[in-house]
Amino acid sequence: MKVKRKIASGQSFIEAIAGILVIVPIALLLLDVAALVLCNQANDKLAKSAARAAAGVPAIASPDQRARNVVSQYRTSGNPLVESVRLAWLDYNNGEVTLNSPPPNAGTPGAGKVLVVVEMKIKVPVPFPYFSEGNFVAQAVEPIVALPPQ
Repeated sequence: MKVKRKIASGQSFIEAIAGILVIVPIALLLLDVAALVLCNQANDKLAKSAARAAAGVPAIASPDQRARNVVSQYRTSGNPLVESVRLAWLDYNNGEVTLNSPPPNAGTPGAGKVLVVVEMKIKVPVPFPYFSEGNFVAQAVEPIVALPPQ
């Protein structure tokens, strides 16, 4: 019985190159999506921390400065993906202290609560056309736990 040998035509090489051209961009896009998810979680955590810091002091002790300190400490934490972070808005006890103008989607926190809105701008690790940066807005509401001075 004779065994017929297959003649090498280079088809496997072409299939491998075509597969790489499809798989590599998908893997790089998944890396960008992972970076976006991590930065979104960090922004949510930052908004919650800023709201807690602002809720822990009475209105005369400048809760906006406490929230700004939390945001500025994060800004210097060394995350290479984050381009900028800013405290966009703070509403303390139903509008006693307000920074900037309120965002269009932000509600009012109600009496005895603090609403903090934080904006974060990031750059993705692998920029694609029309997809090189992301903007995240997070808001957090915390109850005021500080007692007013007597």
